[in-house]
Amino acid sequence: MSLAGDAVSWESKGTLILRRPTSQVKAQGDPGNMPKVAEIMSKNIVTIEGGATVLFAARLMEEKNVGGLPVADAGNPVGMLTERDLVRRVLARGLDPNKVTVNEVMSSPLVSIPPDAFVEDASDLMVRHKVRRLAVIESGRLVGIVTGTDLARFVSDQGRFLGALTRAYYERL
Repeated sequence: MSLAGDAVSWESKGTLILRRPTSQVKAQGDPGNMPKVAEIMSKNIVTIEGGATVLFAARLMEEKNVGGLPVADAGNPVGMLTERDLVRRVLARGLDPNKVTVNEVMSSPLVSIPPDAFVEDASDLMVRHKVRRLAVIESGRLVGIVTGTDLARFVSDQGRFLGALTRAYYERL
């Protein structure tokens, strides 16, 4: 399934979100047991307010061992601060991380997906928008994050399962 024909719309606060009409899903047939984003997303989310300094954010990323932080404004997700943002927009420009705020250098708009979207859609959205992290948004709330690592782990698990299934099949012959 691809995102062709899907609606990608802007939410308030500049959040980009995938919306797939239910009629389209039904028209494509029963998706059966296709895996959903909710099954692979990380649910333990660490966020940061946009007014925090980049130095504080970098220390938080180190402490929590994460490569990106969703940025919140009054509790609403508005962007993503990544290691790449820190390198390209702060360090490479010689800026003082103790004076620059997260809002000034975060990636925005926030690219997001609902938890009931298919894993394949998450992968397509990441490629299309050239991002490594997607915010998982449900009813305007951040409920998880899907990263490239989450997708790689999922594909790896699927490959092992398929390999085991194939071996079992040929052993029965």
